[in-house]
Amino acid sequence: MKALFTILINGFLYFSVCLAQNQNGKISGRVFDQINGKTVPLVIVLLYDGDIQTMSSRTNQSGNFSFVALNPGEYSLKIQRNGYLPFSRKIRVNANFTTKIDISVKPVNSDSKPVSSPVSEQSVIVKKETELSIPDSGKLPVQLASNTKSEPLPIQQNKTIDLQTPVVDTEDFVVYPSEEITDNTEFEFFEAVEEQSMPIEGWKAVMKNVVYPQDAFKMNIQGTVYLKAWINEQGEVKILQVQKSIPMLDIAAQDAVYNTKFIPGKIAGNAVASILTIPVAFRIGK
Repeated sequence: MKALFTILINGFLYFSVCLAQNQNGKISGRVFDQINGKTVPLVIVLLYDGDIQTMSSRTNQSGNFSFVALNPGEYSLKIQRNGYLPFSRKIRVNANFTTKIDISVKPVNSDSKPVSSPVSEQSVIVKKETELSIPDSGKLPVQLASNTKSEPLPIQQNKTIDLQTPVVDTEDFVVYPSEEITDNTEFEFFEAVEEQSMPIEGWKAVMKNVVYPQDAFKMNIQGTVYLKAWINEQGEVKILQVQKSIPMLDIAAQDAVYNTKFIPGKIAGNAVASILTIPVAFRIGK
């Protein structure tokens, strides 16, 4: 009876989440090297709503990234990675649609001729020591390690479109017509699980991956950044959403979580993609 009750509750929660999220939109894309045309893995893509950075995603080994559960409207995509020039472009999201995009980033100090923007057949549209306090076992991190180095847009009207024809095409930015969301495969992230996801090496692992931003350190900026994490069945952090921001610390907090390997959440002993809120606190020792 208990097992049946658990299945019913989880089924209801999953149906509710899918129904709610399907009123929103999604962004899916890939990042390429503008010179050699190869995909660029492990790049953090930042999503801005106006001037506020709200979410981030990291490209996988194939250069792919995605954002889910987005309110309709206009956003800005930004990429900053060592060795590449900064990238920033605006992109529109419509309810119940996936906006797909190809981005090519240019290496710094490169005089080579860029290759043509790659487009896939199926594409349619970021030392002064500090005090370190280790939390009690099982609790989320409350301290980080040391400083080691210096209005919504209208929904598109239904019409016949050529999915292979980009609507925007520059040398570093290609957006394809939005594709209607027809299934919820990539929305299957559970907020209610029987076994919560956590770092393989415990919450201390998050602290080990932190680099305290120099400017924030010098200005004595401290506090806790709260992140909502989408973690897949393999324990990889796919998306992060900033729920409580400290602007000068947000990127460092996200970097630390992206670089942490997690044990996936479980339901009935099976690994599932789950959603977890992670507080990442910065404290400067005396």
